Order: sequence, then structure tokens, then C-alpha cells
Amino acid sequence: MLSRQLPDLEADGLMHSEVYREVPLRVEYSRTQLGPSLVPILINLRGWGVAYEQYLGEERRFTGEEYESPESLQIRPHCKQH
Repeated sequence: MLSRQLPDLEADGLMHSEVYREVPLRVEYSRTQLGPSLVPILINLRGWGVAYEQYLGEERRFTGEEYESPESLQIRPHCKQH
């Protein structure tokens, strides 16, 4: 899923890719200066989702592997900044 989103994130100016013409081909992605500005928005959106889930009375309804609990939500430096 991420590999499908990276070109869009790059086109939107949030990520930068550096292609190394090697065998095998290597591509490194890094955040642009604009990228981190989205983090507070995403955290707020995630908080809204948790509050909405509680409003519906279905706390912990989503518990699959892809679901991050509110307690596990934190900023992790996945990429270097460009």
C-alpha cells in the first residue's frame, strides 16, 4: 500500500525520492520540509476517530492488526528529512 502512495505523496510535495541507478535499483525516500506539518493534523484526526468510536458506544470495535490503539499512537522518525 505504501509503495502505491509514495508517488502521490511526492507529487504533493510531502516526500522526496532519490533514485540510485544500481543493480538492483534502489530508491530512498525522505520527507520534505512540508511533510512534518501534517503530523499534528493526523494526530487530531486520529483523536477524533477514537472519540467518535466512543460516541458510538463501540470502543475497541476495531482491533485488527492494522489498527493502532490510542495508547500506541506516537511520533516515530521513519524517514530522514530532506
